[in-house]
Formats: sequence, structure tokens, C-alpha cells
Amino acid sequence: MKKILLLTLFILFAFLAGKFYYISGDDGTYIAIARSMHLGEYAAINIPEELPQIQYPPLYPLLIYPFAELIPSNLGVIRLWNAILSLLAVVAITAIAIRRDPALGAVAALPFILNPLFGEYATSIMPEPLFVALCYAVVLRIAIADENANSRIDLFIPAGILAAILLKPAALPLFLTAIFWFAIKKRWRQFAYTSLIVILGTLPWLLWQSSHGSDYIRSHIFQRDIYDPSKGSISFFEIIYTRIPYNALRYIGRIFADVMLPPFFRSILPRSSLFIFKIAGSVGLFLLFIFGFYKKVRKKSIEVEDIFLFFMGLQYLIHPVFADRYLFTLLPTLTGYTLLAISNSKHRAAAAIIWSAILLLGSIMSIETAIPKEEAAYIETIEWLKENSKEGDLVIARKPTAVWFYTNRKAKGYPASSNWLDWDTRARFIIRDAFVIGVPASRLYVDPVVNDTSLFSPVFVSGILHEVKVYEKRY
Repeated sequence: MKKILLLTLFILFAFLAGKFYYISGDDGTYIAIARSMHLGEYAAINIPEELPQIQYPPLYPLLIYPFAELIPSNLGVIRLWNAILSLLAVVAITAIAIRRDPALGAVAALPFILNPLFGEYATSIMPEPLFVALCYAVVLRIAIADENANSRIDLFIPAGILAAILLKPAALPLFLTAIFWFAIKKRWRQFAYTSLIVILGTLPWLLWQSSHGSDYIRSHIFQRDIYDPSKGSISFFEIIYTRIPYNALRYIGRIFADVMLPPFFRSILPRSSLFIFKIAGSVGLFLLFIFGFYKKVRKKSIEVEDIFLFFMGLQYLIHPVFADRYLFTLLPTLTGYTLLAISNSKHRAAAAIIWSAILLLGSIMSIETAIPKEEAAYIETIEWLKENSKEGDLVIARKPTAVWFYTNRKAKGYPASSNWLDWDTRARFIIRDAFVIGVPASRLYVDPVVNDTSLFSPVFVSGILHEVKVYEKRY
């Protein structure tokens, strides 16, 4: 374990020292929540209305609370703190890898630790690695207690589940895994204690959400396209026969390769002539994983980790967004089962080392790769706004938390509408970016608004990408 931790420290130091990092989304939201706690609130202080925050649970903002007031130039302190917390994931993943594959031992954990996604998330301001740590620590604890025929109540299990839920709502499958396993094993006392502690522990957060009008199921899960609300909602049966197959095809044909071998496939876009190779690579890796899963189940039958894989995977198939960030949660299982496709332990160890070496190269590439032009141009506009806006100005932008964090100006996203009256007409500035996330929103919604010269005029054009601009409202 010491050698694994030393290797992890080396990797994390390299990402902290060499990887360019810029607040851009959820990381800024977590900082905003933590800063609101300093004001005695739990609110989205980065938007003009400063509404109570109901989407993000409180554990991660509490963890970064001591560092929330740091200025942008001191972001490294929060990133270092997150990297330290991420070491917990290494301990949990190594322990479960040794249990899953005693012949390989800690070597089976290397494809997770050396994966560039781990280095990127561990040195960002995001809860993903800590979430992985909690999930797999609970899974491991359930498995060990079951193998030892331990009838005593293990309070770590409900405490770990509760912490995971208060870190990310995506921990619901972890809770389902535990109670399902206890039910089929007829461990009713542990079932009752786990259910009671988790339900009572999450109740204050659920009441907070309910009292402030949260409706995540309808506003997210049942949205046909969260990037385009104009497309309306989707029915339960449509989720089953439309969304689940749609997401499955994209996870198997695209995202799997991005998660298992980053960043080699990351830059290959669907319209590229090389995309067929990405599909082939992704499907091939998935088939290896399925074969390893089959061999593992045939040898050891269904275990707790398999139940966790099922429930967590089902959640991601139901969710309206598919991304490598979600599949990262299951990366320890995906890598471990893929290695199990190789029967000979010596060949499996060699494959793990070769795979890890390739991922180490990927980590170096991730650190050295320049940020995309779209991102650089967006940062350029934010720097301009920092110098040319004044207190009280409202900015409408694709990534409003970045605007708020670096300019100290309130900001909000734009709606899926090309009618200015549907926007927040109090806005003084609008950033027209070059991102395509789901739909080409800038072309569909921003251009028709800002091209009305009676309302807006361009005041800044990016020197990196000319289509990235800042527009100012005429008074």
C-alpha cells in the first residue's frame, strides 16, 4: 500500500504542478455555496436572485468551507486539499482490487490510479474521487462482513452511504445495493438499521429541497433534452424504450473508450473520419469487460460489487446526460473486470502493467495538452469583462460560474429561446461562445438576440476565435 500511495502522490503532484486549471462549472458552484455558508446562508450567491441552493447537497461545500474565501490566484490550496482527500479513493480501490483478484494484488489497482481521469478529478475542485472512495469502501465493508458471517451491526455501512448521498445524490444506487444485498441474505437487523439511519440522515436535506420547490425528477430525469427545454418532457415508458437504448449505445460506442483509455480517443469527434476507430476501440474494450465479468460471475457467483455495478449503471442509463464523468464512478470495477478476461495470472499482471504504462503516457499527454481554443477564447472574454464591467452588472453566459468567480459579477445562463423577452433583460453583457454542448446553442439562441443591432452591439472580439464575442446592451 505504501508504494501505491507514493506513486499516487507523484502523479497528483505532476497534475497539480503542470495541469492548467480554470473554474468552469460545478466547481465554481461548490465554491459559491461554501462562500454563502460564511454568510450564514445556503444559497446560489453567484446568480442575481441568490436563491436557496437546492441541487447540490452540503457535504462537499462543507469540506472546502475553510478555503472558500481564497482569491483565484490561490486555487492551488483547494486543489491540494482535494488531492489529499482523493487518497482515500486509492486506499479503498486498492483494498477491493486485492480482494477481487488476489493473484494480482495491488497491481490490479494501477489502471485506475494511473488513469488521467483520476489525476484530473483528484486535482480539481470536484467530489468525484471522494465519492468513489465512499462507494467502494461501503461495497468492500458489506462484502467482508458477509464473508465473515458477521451478524453484528456495522454502523460504518449506513454512515458511509449517508456521507455519499450528502456528497452526491448519485449515491442512491449505493443505498439500493446495500438494502438489496441485506434482503437477499436475510440480514434484517442490518437492513433495518441501514435503512433507518440513511433515511433519517437525509431527511433534513430532503425537507430543505422540498420546502424550496425542488423537483429534480421532473426538471431533469423527465426532460427530453436538458440542453433544450423547448423539446418538452418524456414519459416513463419512453425512458425505458428510448433513452436507455440511446444512452447504452453511446456509452458502449463512445464513452467507454474515453474512460478506459483517456485521452487518446478524446479528441475524435463523431463527424471525424477517425470516429469509426473510436467506435471499434470502445466496443472492443466493452466486450473485454463483459467477458471478464462473465468469467468472474461464473467463478464466484454474484457479489456485492456486481449489484452495485447494476444499480449504478442503470442510473446512468436513465439519466438524460451521458458523460465520462459519470462512468468514472464505476472505473475501478470496469478496469478490474476487464483484466479478469485474461485467465493466466502472469499474463493478466503483464496486461495490467502494460495498460498502466499506456495510461501513464496518457496522463503526461493530459498534463501537456493545451486547453481547447473554445475554452481559451472564453477565458479571454472573462478577462476582458473583469477589466471593463462594473459592480452590479449582470452577465449572461454559457458558463456563468466562471464569470462570477473571476469577475465578481453576477451571472446566469441563457434560456433555450431566441426571443430577447424570454431572457433576463436586466443583463448588460452577453458572451457569445463557440461551445457545442448537446446543441449549437450559441447559433440557435444567442445569435438571433445579439444580432439585433437596436438592442446590442459587439464590444469585444476574441483574438483566438473570432466567433467568440462579448455583446453589450444599448441603453
